[in-house]
Amino acid sequence: MLVLGLLERVGLPAPRLIGADPLGASCDVPALLVTRLPGHPPGRVRDVATFLVQLAEMLTRIHRIGAASQGIPAFRTYFPMREAPLPGWLQGDPVWVSALAVAREAEPSADTFIHRDYHPSNTLWRYGKLTGVVDWTQASLGPVGVDVGSMRWNLAADFGLRASDHFLDAYRASSGLELRDQPTWDLVTLMDLVLSMSRPGPEDEMTPLRAHALACLKRIPG
Repeated sequence: MLVLGLLERVGLPAPRLIGADPLGASCDVPALLVTRLPGHPPGRVRDVATFLVQLAEMLTRIHRIGAASQGIPAFRTYFPMREAPLPGWLQGDPVWVSALAVAREAEPSADTFIHRDYHPSNTLWRYGKLTGVVDWTQASLGPVGVDVGSMRWNLAADFGLRASDHFLDAYRASSGLELRDQPTWDLVTLMDLVLSMSRPGPEDEMTPLRAHALACLKRIPG
């Protein structure tokens, strides 16, 4: 409720809160009633370049909410990176071993309002225009690299590494930020996904993710 109220005050295209039953007194389960936004998930994208620019520009708007976001919880990973073991089926792969080692050393700040789960399926589109962003349940205060990283591994999986890199370029141009530590946050968000996998994913799913991890590792200084 706090997040949706904040988004309404700053004019971001997100669902508006109509009513809430947080204890489930009327609905039997905790529930929120929100407005319906125009548009639909992106589906087949015809103009990938324009698509990526719009995603980057919307993310810049989200991150500029800034100091108005008092009371929002601090970001934390889904899994405790420093303690969580690599799934057994990945332990012999040096790429994933190194990726987890980098992710374990990340030190998150809590200075920017972030969506926390920013990826194409959480955006809405109409006639090629981005009309809204949904699923704000994990909004947090944390590093901008978390949102950029979440989008990048999703793009790498669905559109390839070049699209993922083009999104990063578009976000840098839109935000004016250099994001020198972005490879680290790319790996943090990717490992948050990988650590949730109890068994190997399909090869056509894991291959682009591994390629993305390897590309990020090559960009880590030293």
